[in-house]
Amino acid sequence: MLEMLSQPQRWVIPAVLLIALLGIPWMLRRERRRPSSYTRRAGSVQAWLALPSAKQAATDRRTLARSARAEAGDTETSERLEAAGRAAVEAASRTNSLYHP
Repeated sequence: MLEMLSQPQRWVIPAVLLIALLGIPWMLRRERRRPSSYTRRAGSVQAWLALPSAKQAATDRRTLARSARAEAGDTETSERLEAAGRAAVEAASRTNSLYHP
C-alpha cells in the first residue's frame, strides 16, 4: 500500500478519472433540473413560440422602443440602438417566417 502512495501517477490519474466518471451524470442531472443557460421559465418561452411571427415582431419593436426611450438623453446611442433594434427585428422576422408561414 505504501508503495502505491509513493508513486502518485499510479493512483492520481485513476482517482481523477473516477471522479469525472461519477461527476458527469450528476452534473447532467443537475443541469436538466435547473438549467444554467437561461433564467426564464419554459412556459414563457413556449407561449412566445406559439405567437405568430407578426406578434413576435411587434413585441420586439415595443421592447426596443421602450429601451430607446430610456436612452432618450443620448441621441447618438438612441439612434444606434434603434438601428440595431430594427436590424434585429428584421432578422427575427425572417427567421420566424420560416417557422410560422
